[in-house]
Amino acid sequence: MTDCAESQRREDRVSLFVMANLHAEALGGPVKLRNISPCGALIEGEVLPGRGSAVALCKGDLAVPGTVVWRNANRAGLSFANPTDVSQWLPSAQAQKSADETFRKLKVEQAQQPGDRVGCAPLHTSFVSTEEMERAAAALDDLASMLALDDRVVVEFASKLQSLDIAAQLLRKMAARRD
Repeated sequence: MTDCAESQRREDRVSLFVMANLHAEALGGPVKLRNISPCGALIEGEVLPGRGSAVALCKGDLAVPGTVVWRNANRAGLSFANPTDVSQWLPSAQAQKSADETFRKLKVEQAQQPGDRVGCAPLHTSFVSTEEMERAAAALDDLASMLALDDRVVVEFASKLQSLDIAAQLLRKMAARRD
C-alpha cells in the first residue's frame, strides 16, 4: 500500500453502511461509516469532534488512527495516519454465513426448550471460556454487520445496533483479562 499522505483523495472509495465507533480525546461515540478508502473515510454521527482532532475509527478488532480533515453538521471526513485494508471493514459473505448459522442454532435450541421456557435464555452456571467469549463477540459483530445492510433497520434501530457493537467490545475486554 502507498503512504496515506501521498495518496489522499486519489484512492477509490467504497460506499458502505457499517456501524463503527469513533474515539477522540474529548468525545466520541457511534458513527455510520458511509465510505472508506485505504487512507480515509466519510463518517456520519450525532457527536463528532472538530476539524484537526486526532481520532481512532474502530469496529470490533479493527482500529485505525487518523485526523478529522473536515466537518459539516453530522458528517466528517477522516484522513488515516496509516493505510488500512478496506476489505476488513466490509460486511462479508462469511459474516452472513456466521449470522445465519447462529440463528439456525438458536431456533433449534428454542424448539428443544420446554414450553414454559421458550424464548428464555438458558441458565449457565458453568465457566465461560475465553474462546466462547471471542466467538460470541464475533457473532454479535456479524449480526450487527448483517443488519446494517438494511437502511430501514439502521434508521429504526441504530442505537440497538450500536449496543450489539458495545456488547461485542465488552466480551472481548473480558476475554482479554482472562489471558
